[in-house]
Amino acid sequence: MSDVFITGIVFYLNFKNIESQLFASLAQLETLGPKAKSSSLDDFAKCLTERGVKFYGAAWDGHTQNQKAIFGPAVKYLPYIECIEPETNQMTFECQVEEIKVFPTWEFSDGKRKIGEMTFEELEELSGCSLH
Repeated sequence: MSDVFITGIVFYLNFKNIESQLFASLAQLETLGPKAKSSSLDDFAKCLTERGVKFYGAAWDGHTQNQKAIFGPAVKYLPYIECIEPETNQMTFECQVEEIKVFPTWEFSDGKRKIGEMTFEELEELSGCSLH
């Protein structure tokens, strides 16, 4: 098989995975009322920060962008740490020291790390914060 074909298949499978995770996250948001969405997500993101959770990512990374997107305007309250210097496209010192290799990486107050996009339920369970 050609490299282009294999690359195309990998891209398609990654896209389908991202798409299904995004739809699952959007379905979670549907359970909240329109007004509750914003304030609940704000409080949830603030709680993550207060509990010492860290969210490492890269602006150019699709998974990081998907993770941020499910928070909508509450993204400004997330404990987000950008790992790529925009000027040099190099890993930041903090992310090198923390040995961040995959985006997004979530780190919780007990030291546990989870790699990849997380659902609200997973974040609730690992952080102790509640969305509802």
